[in-house]
Amino acid sequence: MKNEEVASFYETASQFLSFVTKNEITHLSVNHLMTMLMKLYIEGLSLPDYPDIEIETDDAHMTSVMPSITISKELPNLYWQIYYPFNENDLVGGALYDDIMDIVWDLLSGMEEYNKGRIGNAVFSWRFGLDNHWGQHAVDVIRVLHALRT
Repeated sequence: MKNEEVASFYETASQFLSFVTKNEITHLSVNHLMTMLMKLYIEGLSLPDYPDIEIETDDAHMTSVMPSITISKELPNLYWQIYYPFNENDLVGGALYDDIMDIVWDLLSGMEEYNKGRIGNAVFSWRFGLDNHWGQHAVDVIRVLHALRT
């Protein structure tokens, strides 16, 4: 496992978490948030894939307190999307707040493992989340933010 890529992802995740938990998300921050999410996504793709990850323990339990985020009332929270892009009748609603909070939770889970020195667990959490959960939320948020800025 390449420690530089893992450390870089951790730092990017830390910056993202710091930004969304310490700042109100407004029209003025849309471009910055998009940039951070794209960087997080790209760096997540550089993390090792499952066969190359050694899990240290299977007894990981989240102990972090879920932080809060604030989205300006000037930004719409709810939006529509096609859940599965190959089925035109699969329209579902989404919520910017929920998407960002799901990303925060998944990143925190891996960061907690990283901080305990269980790097394999952290990488597995981040990579699995990218492929199966937070990655889709990141793509959804990027699409919504793109629409808000244009």
